[in-house]
Amino acid sequence: MNGLALDLIPDSGFASSGVGPAVFIGRNRTIDLTLTLSELVSAGAVTVSIETAASPQASTWRTVTTAAPLSALGSIIITPTGCADFIRARYAVSVGGNLSFSLSGSASLVLLAPGTVTASGASTPVDVGQYRAARLLVDVSAASGSAATLVAYIETAASATATTWRQVGTPINGGVVSAQAISVSDFDRFVRVRYVVGGTAPSFDIAVTGESVFVLASPRDRTRIGVRGGAIPNATPTDTVEAMIAATDIALGYLGGRFALPLRAWGDDLRRACIAIADWTLLSNRGGEPDKAGGGELYRIAYEDVMGRPGQKGWLDKVAARDGIVPAGLVDSTQPTTEGEIGRITVLSLPLRGWGGRRSRS
Repeated sequence: MNGLALDLIPDSGFASSGVGPAVFIGRNRTIDLTLTLSELVSAGAVTVSIETAASPQASTWRTVTTAAPLSALGSIIITPTGCADFIRARYAVSVGGNLSFSLSGSASLVLLAPGTVTASGASTPVDVGQYRAARLLVDVSAASGSAATLVAYIETAASATATTWRQVGTPINGGVVSAQAISVSDFDRFVRVRYVVGGTAPSFDIAVTGESVFVLASPRDRTRIGVRGGAIPNATPTDTVEAMIAATDIALGYLGGRFALPLRAWGDDLRRACIAIADWTLLSNRGGEPDKAGGGELYRIAYEDVMGRPGQKGWLDKVAARDGIVPAGLVDSTQPTTEGEIGRITVLSLPLRGWGGRRSRS
């Protein structure tokens, strides 16, 4: 799993200075970029700086790293750290230079860096911000020892120094050479990997990497406010997380024309919308139309309340159309940031009862 692909500067000719587009990285903590000089028409050099901000509309961007000038055909690696939600590349071409270059790479969530484990322990906690899900690859590339075992647990807490950590997902058997792709959700702000090693002279080469993902609702939210506590037959934890990710993408498609993404905060009405879409997807994917006698009608009603019925707008349609519906407690990315951005905070009122209730701005 290579993480989130980044394309900051496309391969093309440049003879002056400029700024590439803002690219969303979320809370992916490890960024690896490659600056490639592919054509040199006339002698010159290009210098690239990586800048970051919490919003693509930010008026002030913070420089996190500046690479050494590149003046010969070839590539250099740039690994910026301390980035916020968005990054961009600012480039400067020396006077008289005419050349072609590109900048691309990936952003990854590294919970456990590649290394050798011989005893039980835990990784350094990673701050995932409001990105409360992840697609991960648990890669065990070597295993040795007598009756050696390794079980890994993804854990979360509100603080990096917490004494009590909560397990998310199911335990992962890492005692054999394997590469296991999993999707996990329900994070608090910090995430780590705890591993328990047993046997005689155990040794495992292991890494846990992937990408953090934005979701509007979690399995705990489904239990709290979903239909029948969110009990979907035969749905694996990964199935559930992937359905939540897909439902979030659908919901944000409606919100994106009205609010600046990513969202900073939101309320239970938007969580319910995500759950309703995810639940109906999970039920429908299990073959045919969900059985009304088995409670499928409740899921259908919740889904149609959100997505609409023939000739009738759903809740998300009304939100997108500004039809008297404002999601409760929603804060978008136009809020000011500690990086000097001057913007507007969108804070919205508490929800009224029901999907179609009218809400007013606070």
